[in-house]
Amino acid sequence: MRKPNSRDQKSRAERLEEKRTILRAFETPTIRIESKLASPSFAAVVKSIVEKIDLFDENLFSPLVQQHYRNLKLHGDKYATLESVRTSGRHITSEVDLGMFGIWITNQLGRAIVNELDIGLLPMNDVEVHFIGHEIVLALSSMLQRNVDGKEIFHSRNRLQIEVESRAFILAFGKHTIDAICNRFRPDFQTYFGLGEAHAIFSYLNYAEVVRLPEGNLAVSIFDFCMGPETWQYRNYVGRCLPGVPPRGPEIWHETHRPYGYRIGYCPIDLVDGYAITRTFLPPGFAKTPERQLLKSKCADSIERYHLTRIAQNMQFNTLRIGKGFDAIEWFHKNGVPQVIDPPVPLFDEEYFERKLGLA
Repeated sequence: MRKPNSRDQKSRAERLEEKRTILRAFETPTIRIESKLASPSFAAVVKSIVEKIDLFDENLFSPLVQQHYRNLKLHGDKYATLESVRTSGRHITSEVDLGMFGIWITNQLGRAIVNELDIGLLPMNDVEVHFIGHEIVLALSSMLQRNVDGKEIFHSRNRLQIEVESRAFILAFGKHTIDAICNRFRPDFQTYFGLGEAHAIFSYLNYAEVVRLPEGNLAVSIFDFCMGPETWQYRNYVGRCLPGVPPRGPEIWHETHRPYGYRIGYCPIDLVDGYAITRTFLPPGFAKTPERQLLKSKCADSIERYHLTRIAQNMQFNTLRIGKGFDAIEWFHKNGVPQVIDPPVPLFDEEYFERKLGLA
């Protein structure tokens, strides 16, 4: 038998590569980009990133996730998810567990995309990964950007309005405010999961409380939501500030759109050309906040007052998530400045999510 020469070997390699290309195309699910709620420039950036991603790159995606993509293309999302659960050997006992497993699967592609985004685009823009039918759907969202009185501002597409002296103003965030809130409460905004949470605070916002700070200047107070009894936010905020209230987890608030909300802090505002523009961000207990005024007027014990002030000053995501800082939050709540609320309206715009997916 004749030994293959270099031309034969090259021809054989080309045929094998052609077969692999055909098989890869047969196994690779379509990636659909929903960009109705995104700026054209952000959609173009995501598209250029996705075009360079190989869904079967072992450096980006685990074997389980690669097989999930194959099953998605061939059999659809329901089969793919159930098969991935079976293959992984995970113990799934509820819809919540199944949802968390799905999030774990989507994270690998989400992470691959977000890692390539310029930090200057975040968190004003967001990308979510979903498996729908036989497709991978990338749902994009961008805040609206304006220049008002020489200042760059960002606001949600639902144009959340607040009322001041019977006049309506669109709530808009200065970049300094966005950076300050993220640095303290969403320092992981450059990650796939963190970006979604940070973007929601500014873009899905449906409720803000207008307040007068102790010195008389106008501000808005914003809230994030307590997801469910199993989370650290719910366990600490609701557990310590609203003990005994009926549990309100995802099963309930997905129907009512009204999870319990916890106070993130205060944003002093300027009223300019129909906009309420935030200047900076003051977490609860900082100087010039109602909580600091409360400490001065109601906490007679100087040692306790100093202790609670220090706790408030050090309050941030990385301390709160391990249960530190809640002595001050509980004290503020029980002495006159609510830190956890049952919101009068939905905290976030649920219809925005459907529009983001192209469902409305």
